[in-house]
Amino acid sequence: MDPNTKIAGTSLLLKPMLELLEQKHPYYRRLTNLGKSVTSFDVANVSTGFGHGSIVYKINLHFTSHNGLPPETLPVALKVPGAQIYLQQESKFRAILPDNLEERISREISNVHKTECLFYREISPTLNIKMPKIYATKEWIVGGEQGYILMDDLSEEGIVLSKYDSVSP
Repeated sequence: MDPNTKIAGTSLLLKPMLELLEQKHPYYRRLTNLGKSVTSFDVANVSTGFGHGSIVYKINLHFTSHNGLPPETLPVALKVPGAQIYLQQESKFRAILPDNLEERISREISNVHKTECLFYREISPTLNIKMPKIYATKEWIVGGEQGYILMDDLSEEGIVLSKYDSVSP
């Protein structure tokens, strides 16, 4: 497996994500300390129809079997901000939209993503509520580096609500 593989058509490479997980994910570290290594990975977009300004990818990291131990899979989630969701509708309204629409939307989403990164880095550790484990955040610099939030995959433990659903009865 080439660790310089890009993740799901983004500009993000697998190798830096693996390095972050090695530093911050206890189970990942345990597997590598047992001599296991990531041999392959697969990615699925789990935010289809739900996202506002980000796409959430579930990344399954497949580890080798070693010393008679069975192979294992470690799922993580990667949230990548972008204007794609809004721009999918652009062709329907091209005649009435400003020329710099993508840039304007991207700047706004970048600001929201920056706030979300700040929340996960500085505020959520002070709260006494269950939150997803965040392994890394990177702010998105529009026209520069792609931002992301690398976190636990909660798809087996939680639920995903559509934009129009509420947790209230």
